[in-house]
Amino acid sequence: MSDNEVIGLIMTLMVACSVLIVLIVNLFNYFNSKNKFRLLSDALDSSQLSPDVIDRLVNPAPRKGSGNGLLNAGLILAGFGVGLGILLWVEAGFSHACVGCLFIFTGVGMLASHYLGKKKS
Repeated sequence: MSDNEVIGLIMTLMVACSVLIVLIVNLFNYFNSKNKFRLLSDALDSSQLSPDVIDRLVNPAPRKGSGNGLLNAGLILAGFGVGLGILLWVEAGFSHACVGCLFIFTGVGMLASHYLGKKKS
């Protein structure tokens, strides 16, 4: 096997593993919601739940965010940019790898916005 074939195989495995992880997470979320509604249906059939409990199960209270939305998005975007840059650098050369810089600098801007925009307590 040549170096290009090995690199192509590694990149293919990386993408396949990422897709597999996303599919597994979505599958578990689907089964959890299916089990929740099955349990709710069984409880309704046996009339063990009051209407306010049913309402809380079907429409849960919104979660309070930790305020790290820009931090998380910036880190994810910068990491994606690094990965894309490395992928394009290996496959097409340095001139194409600069596309990843767009995502890196956007992520860095979001990180800066998170840290500079914090409310002072």
